[in-house]
Amino acid sequence: MIEAVQDKLVSLFQAHLQAELDELASPSGGVALTLTSPVEYHTAFEKGFTIIKQYPACIILPGITDEDDLIDAGFMVDNIHDIAVAFLMQHTTPESLMRMKSRFAYAARNVLKKRTDADGATIDKSPITMIDDIHISYMDRNVRDEPDTPFLGSVWLLFKAYERETL
Repeated sequence: MIEAVQDKLVSLFQAHLQAELDELASPSGGVALTLTSPVEYHTAFEKGFTIIKQYPACIILPGITDEDDLIDAGFMVDNIHDIAVAFLMQHTTPESLMRMKSRFAYAARNVLKKRTDADGATIDKSPITMIDDIHISYMDRNVRDEPDTPFLGSVWLLFKAYERETL
């Protein structure tokens, strides 16, 4: 079910995202940034009702779910979920915010694709059997409400999460 997939994605990011961000915080020959994992995670978003109180934040949204019946394997179904993960963040300069967005995107992609953690232990992604077709979008603009407030921006990862279900 989609709820189990969303919950697993939250737990994966909570367990592994900070280590990936730490690796990207000070790239060789690049600009060092302080990168912290999201403080808030949401699995739904309603314009005007979802209030982000602390940044960075993460929203994991479901899209369409396709089913692929596995007749040869008995009573099994592969649910193929379209997922959108948005990381919302803020910084005092648009240049640093763009760097943060880029590094968050790559750190999140690494969490989704890696099979083992930094200690070599296998990362349990159950009920997710595979993650595929990851697309990263930086298309939104950085916005600022008032001159003395930080710039706000987001980076989106769009992908398919496969889940095998035995009926």
